[in-house]
Amino acid sequence: MNQIREMRDGKLNDPNFGTRFSGTGELAAAIHRLFMLSCKKYGLNDKKIILRKDLFRKENSQIEMF
Repeated sequence: MNQIREMRDGKLNDPNFGTRFSGTGELAAAIHRLFMLSCKKYGLNDKKIILRKDLFRKENSQIEMF
């Protein structure tokens, strides 16, 4: 619990928009570095996935049902 407080300026929760899933400080930076090294080690984020929108088609909208 103290490590969470350390990353959140002494609080357990930060309800402010944009800061909820991120921490600050040395521990947060170490976790980030470990995550990035693990992604590189296991080849995650190497390929870009191209999504195809042409496989979806719009048949009937919900408004037409009423």
